[in-house]
Amino acid sequence: DLNAQTSTLGGLSGSGAVFNSSTTVGTLSVGFNNANTTFSGVIGRYSDVALGSVNFTKLGTGTLNMTSAQSTASGTTGTVTVAGGTLSFNGAGAWFTGTTTPAFAGTFTVNNGGTLALDNSVTTNLNNRLGLNDTGTLNLQGGRLAITGNGTAANPTTESMTTFNVL
Repeated sequence: DLNAQTSTLGGLSGSGAVFNSSTTVGTLSVGFNNANTTFSGVIGRYSDVALGSVNFTKLGTGTLNMTSAQSTASGTTGTVTVAGGTLSFNGAGAWFTGTTTPAFAGTFTVNNGGTLALDNSVTTNLNNRLGLNDTGTLNLQGGRLAITGNGTAANPTTESMTTFNVL
């Protein structure tokens, strides 16, 4: 529970839940240890009563693999920033999935030195991993977006975005 605080961790790995029980935004920054880690947990709000956002920042040079889908029912309204290294959604990993309007899509920003990776190379295609197909924004501010697919002509890899800015 961030409880409206700003926390910085060397890395994030394992499973579990990162949430914010306050109605004031909490911020979690991870990755300054430059390690490659995998997180199969969720980042979300505490409840529908306390719609506290979690702003999430990936730091350092390592890769953070997100391997579980964040829930459209309890997901965070916070921003996601890749300030360094790679934030990779792979396996079942997705900020929000599906083609229906996510409950809370947000803003993704990828800064210089950062990579946002949507990796379908190990699993069947999981389209719209960011959940920006109906609302939300992706800003590339000198960073890199890498989409790896294993699609076919009949079933291509797709990532739809409402707003895509290259700054």
